[in-house]
Amino acid sequence: MPHSHGVHNITIEHANLTTSNTQASENPQMRPTPEEDRVIHGAITIMSDQPDQQIEGVTIKDITIDQSHPDGYDEVQVLSWDGAPIQHVWLDDITITSSRWPGVFTTGPSTYNTTGWTYNGTAKTDHIGW
Repeated sequence: MPHSHGVHNITIEHANLTTSNTQASENPQMRPTPEEDRVIHGAITIMSDQPDQQIEGVTIKDITIDQSHPDGYDEVQVLSWDGAPIQHVWLDDITITSSRWPGVFTTGPSTYNTTGWTYNGTAKTDHIGW
């Protein structure tokens, strides 16, 4: 049974995400809820797990990601399982302070832009997909 639906015409602006992915620890005693399973998604995760539910028209900008748990996956994920398209996702002005370069992880056919990213004080090359 799928647990998520398509994402359409969403804008998220001006946020600070600090200590994301705390449930990602491989050591259960280090998790906020040790009795629960690991949750290892990115600090920003856009997801659809239904083939007829695409991700389209998403803008996320002016976001700072700091001190995410190192056992978590990529800081930013755009996930579309079963081949649903990812179209016109724009991730702009994202600042990441992390011990690893997380990049953007995508699945499925996709068009996305990353512009104005900074990782540990260093500007990253823009990706223009449409």
